[in-house]
Amino acid sequence: MLHYKDCQYGCGYSIKSCTNDILRESNIQYDEDKIEDNKDVYAFAYLGDERAINLFCKPVKGKIVDSMFYEYKKNGSLKKTGVSVGARIYADTYEEAIEGFNALVSARIEKLEEEINKVEDLFIK
Repeated sequence: MLHYKDCQYGCGYSIKSCTNDILRESNIQYDEDKIEDNKDVYAFAYLGDERAINLFCKPVKGKIVDSMFYEYKKNGSLKKTGVSVGARIYADTYEEAIEGFNALVSARIEKLEEEINKVEDLFIK
C-alpha cells in the first residue's frame, strides 16, 4: 500500500493534492499518515507542471526519522541529509513504489500530449 505522511513544513500538501486523484484513478490504494517511523520504506515523487513545481525522485529505499526521510547509501548506512516527509509518497514494497511512480509519470505524459495537441492546433494552414 502507498502512504502519504504529512508534516507542518515542506511541500506535503502540494504532492498530496496533486497526486491522490491520479492514484485513485489508477486504482492504487493509499493511506494518509499511517506509516511508522524508523521502518524501512520505499519513497518516490513525481510532480511537474507548467508553474515550475517539480519534484522528482525515482523509488528509493530509506527510513523516516523525526519527520525526515533519509535514503540509504550503497553501503547500507543512511545519508546525512534528508527531505521532509511530506515531499515523498511512501510504499511498503519496491513493486508498489514502481506502480505508483509509473502512474504519476503516465498522467504527466497524458497532460503533455494534450498540451501538444492544443499547440499543434495553432498552426496556420
